[in-house]
Amino acid sequence: MVQGVAVEYDTLQESLAIAAWRKNQRIELLRTIATVTATVNPDKAQSALRKLIEEMFPEVGSEREQAVDRAMQIMEEERKKTYNIAPVGHSLNKGAFGKIKNIMKQKRRR
Repeated sequence: MVQGVAVEYDTLQESLAIAAWRKNQRIELLRTIATVTATVNPDKAQSALRKLIEEMFPEVGSEREQAVDRAMQIMEEERKKTYNIAPVGHSLNKGAFGKIKNIMKQKRRR
């Protein structure tokens, strides 16, 4: 009997019911571990919570793996590029650059 519904022995329904029951037990165990971890060692709580979420929603783990793979691919592509950097949209006479320039001019005059 699963959640009040009778299931015949040695059937596909029984196999599915056992798999669902085991999944539910694992989720409850991970929930307990996450709660205890958060209480005892808050620094590791995020890891325990992530395991619980991935057990409850397996697609979250695969989406995270895909995002990590994509980030690694982007980083690899960026590593091969070269960028030229030039100041744009401001004058060297303004702000800190202007102050340094004025100080250097005064020192040269002396």
